[in-house]
Amino acid sequence: MFQVENTLCEFLDEDSLDEVVLNGGNDQRLMFIAANFRKEVTAAVLWLLGHGIRAQCFRVVPHVLGEQLFIDLQQIIPTPEAADYMIGMATKDAEEKSAEDAQRRSHKLRLAFWEQTLEVLRLRGLSRFDNISPSKDHWLNGATGVSGCTYALIFLKNNARVELVLHRPEAMENKWLFDELLEQKDRLESQFGDKLEWKRMDDNKSSKIQLVHSFDGYDPSTWPEIIDWMEHNVRRLEDTFSKPLDQLNQELKTRTSAT
Repeated sequence: MFQVENTLCEFLDEDSLDEVVLNGGNDQRLMFIAANFRKEVTAAVLWLLGHGIRAQCFRVVPHVLGEQLFIDLQQIIPTPEAADYMIGMATKDAEEKSAEDAQRRSHKLRLAFWEQTLEVLRLRGLSRFDNISPSKDHWLNGATGVSGCTYALIFLKNNARVELVLHRPEAMENKWLFDELLEQKDRLESQFGDKLEWKRMDDNKSSKIQLVHSFDGYDPSTWPEIIDWMEHNVRRLEDTFSKPLDQLNQELKTRTSAT
């Protein structure tokens, strides 16, 4: 197999097959016809099939009957029965590889974005994120001072978000905190200076209050704007919700100890 790869690399004038794109935008088809095939040829054909190239081997056997010449033509690779299966498997593998490549790219982008974001937040004195490490995830959490409640920064391909997330171990406590804050919605949004999205999420243990803005997150030239937006609005979340959240937390402790 190494000989086949070396031959292909030599033909394509490449050092390695890892970055070679075969059949890019074209519907190529290769047909090999011979009386017999060496194993190096069949191995190469099977490799091509595995990489989405439609390749076939036909064995031709001539027969003479009197003055007549007959040809027995048989497709041996892939066999007719296996052809659809092999094409389907090649398509599936290509789709999975494409998805894996996209995931690796998004992980690298997120890591780079969070490294840049955390450095800016540190320089600007946003201490809630001082001890947070950059990651490949699409979110970062900063403490609110109330157990199980965080300020979250969300970085996605098409938008960015800042959130107050209520995710204490008990769903009932999260819903109670959310409902109590919701009763103050008009005052809180007036203080915040913008309309917020209030997501109680009854089918989920957690609840959240968020602000969303559309960005092209996968274009690094937009990152300074996204970081400025995140910093400005997570500060607004802190200024708006820190005091009422702390008061509700104290009330929740009192209610819990009373029972």
